[in-house]
Amino acid sequence: MVRSKGKKRKNPYLGSVSPPSFISTPSIQHTFRFVASTSGTYTVTKACLLNLLQTAASSSTSYRVIYALKLKYVEVWAPTTSSFSSQSVQLEWTGEEYSPSSIISDSSVNLKAAHVRSRPPRSSSLQFWISNLSDGSIPVFLLTVPAQAVIDVRVTCMLLDDEAPIAGDSPSMATVGKLYYNYLDGRTSGKLVPAGGVSVIP
Repeated sequence: MVRSKGKKRKNPYLGSVSPPSFISTPSIQHTFRFVASTSGTYTVTKACLLNLLQTAASSSTSYRVIYALKLKYVEVWAPTTSSFSSQSVQLEWTGEEYSPSSIISDSSVNLKAAHVRSRPPRSSSLQFWISNLSDGSIPVFLLTVPAQAVIDVRVTCMLLDDEAPIAGDSPSMATVGKLYYNYLDGRTSGKLVPAGGVSVIP
């Protein structure tokens, strides 16, 4: 039996006399990784996420690099202790208007690490873009983790192009022009530390 070959889709712009449209605003997909320096429950707000990347304009002034972002997922690991005592991790999507609150948790057992991975709740506003026009004080999720827990935050980011600079944190003794990574829980709290040998905002 001879199978008929399907029709190949033609490039609509092949042979076009005009160049196709394109999006000039730079965007990236990136996984930010953090390590908890101490155990605790930490609040991650919209401002915390938008402040994850900053560039220093002076030793005490920085500006956001991210204009808007969309959360793909949050993933957390926590190993057992040296005595194989159980440790737990918990991720809570805090919810806001039109967004349900939901909690995902896990505990380590013997050599098995505690592990959770979750996307924003389906059909919630947390699935949409978080931009600089958002109320930065609104919590997005809460993390309850032991010390040395590892947290990955996967996002799609739209970077600033022709927008006016947006103030970030107020660093101390920053290097002008340097790109800095911020703490997931914000510089003031500063317990969920960027991993991977990156420059952390001072």
